[in-house]
Amino acid sequence: MKLGTKGRYAVMAMVDLANCTAMRSKHGPVTLSDIADRQEISLSYLEQLFSKLRKKGLVKSLRGPGGGYMLARGADQLRISDIVMAVDEPLRATRCDPMSGSGCMPDGGRCVTHDLWEELSNHIYLFLNTVTLEDVCAGRMSGSDRRTEAIYLDYNATAPVKPEVSEAIAEALSITGNPSSVHQFGRDARDAVETARDRVAAMIGARPEDIVFTAGGTEANNMALNGARRRRLVISAIEHPSILRAAESIADSTSRGNEKELEVLPVDSLGVVSLQALDQVLGENADDVLVSIMLANNETGVIQPVADIATLAHERGALGHCDAVQAPGRIAFDVAALGVDMLSLSAHKFGGPKGIGALFVAGAFDLEPLIVGGGQERSRRPGTENVAGIVGFGVAAQLAAEDLQRAPHVAAMRDRVEQNLSEIDSDVIIFGAGAERLPNTSCLTMPGVQSEMQVMGLDLAGVAVSAGSACSSGKVEPSHVLRALGLPDGETGCAIRISFGWASRDEEVDKLVRAWRAFYAGLSARFTSGVSQTSGSGTAVGR
Repeated sequence: MKLGTKGRYAVMAMVDLANCTAMRSKHGPVTLSDIADRQEISLSYLEQLFSKLRKKGLVKSLRGPGGGYMLARGADQLRISDIVMAVDEPLRATRCDPMSGSGCMPDGGRCVTHDLWEELSNHIYLFLNTVTLEDVCAGRMSGSDRRTEAIYLDYNATAPVKPEVSEAIAEALSITGNPSSVHQFGRDARDAVETARDRVAAMIGARPEDIVFTAGGTEANNMALNGARRRRLVISAIEHPSILRAAESIADSTSRGNEKELEVLPVDSLGVVSLQALDQVLGENADDVLVSIMLANNETGVIQPVADIATLAHERGALGHCDAVQAPGRIAFDVAALGVDMLSLSAHKFGGPKGIGALFVAGAFDLEPLIVGGGQERSRRPGTENVAGIVGFGVAAQLAAEDLQRAPHVAAMRDRVEQNLSEIDSDVIIFGAGAERLPNTSCLTMPGVQSEMQVMGLDLAGVAVSAGSACSSGKVEPSHVLRALGLPDGETGCAIRISFGWASRDEEVDKLVRAWRAFYAGLSARFTSGVSQTSGSGTAVGR
């Protein structure tokens, strides 16, 4: 490691200075000789360090009798990474010399372990960039110590469960009977399920008998694509993985000769599906086609013209399915206006429990079950119903109307984030900004900074965002959604998704902006100090 005495002693001295300032009734200056005595550091060495700290604007000095040094700003505004870099201490674990451009090896090239140590350097910096001088003084070193003030801005991945939902689930867990049993215990369970079915149906303007409960949105999507029994599937390039991969799997297993079983529609530069492309794909007769297009994209929030798509599909004899998982509580919609034959929902996106979803299936449409077994859910989805989950789903569906009333305020929070971050750097790209979007969703770039680095850095600062679909957990790579917009990986690989929800507060916008600004400024400073800014994947993490 190339973290030597300059960085360590500078942090020690600054902590001493911060503690002394906090203990004094009057925030007067502290002499370096006092710090030197307490911390057992050479006075001449401290003078060199504080000269650099002063030049970087971290401390200020007062000359003459009673003079000394003071913090230039509050301890909560001074990051440890700023202190270390101010005294010319490089935060790197490689042997490379970033100033000369030489590599690890005698011939100037990189050693085989360069990327490993470079990634370690990035993690060290990310940690020190999110720890303030105040954190050190207060002993808040672990992530859990600072987690109490963390904010959650990843509602498109999953929303916090609403208190009313939790209460309903707890009560439902005491229901003993199986909903298929005819005795009183079974009838109590059946009543709970059917009450929830009524509420979910009411949320989307459907008949209760057209609602099939599933284990989530992914199962609902797979059930729609497999159960429709149509030879040709038409989807868009921006669909959720549960549509894309299911469609690809169906096409691979049912292809006959040179026939194309799967057509993927392009989107324009804003991420809106091309109706013209759909028209060409359908042709004059499409009675062997199922068209599946999402209502709102989970990464960009861009809303698709589903009603127009369904109309065109029906004119040619095709069936229409819509993945509407991201829509409830965010935009008003109903199945009659959309005109679709099937529609997928998932409770955990709008305050319900995880592991429960539903598929709307128009009454006249015959759906083949995805799995076989008993006759539950009108023989469309065998298996004993998840009563507690279904009850929670029903309560969340009932409460979704309240979220719709708050949607304009949520949109204002999203717009304020986008405006503030664009003011920090005019090169910030907001994907889909010119299209109709969900009020809660913003997908944007931190110019030149790898998505994974942003997610980790903001998480350490107590702000939870994502780099795209949560269904790609375990790896962060350029989004297929953003690639479909025709953008290079250099831009799509720097995107994060910020998504608000029912419990989001105005002050969370301010914390996000502060954390984003501090993280970005720190990376820029690290870059200008000559530290290598390339991660193991080769994506820049600084400008």
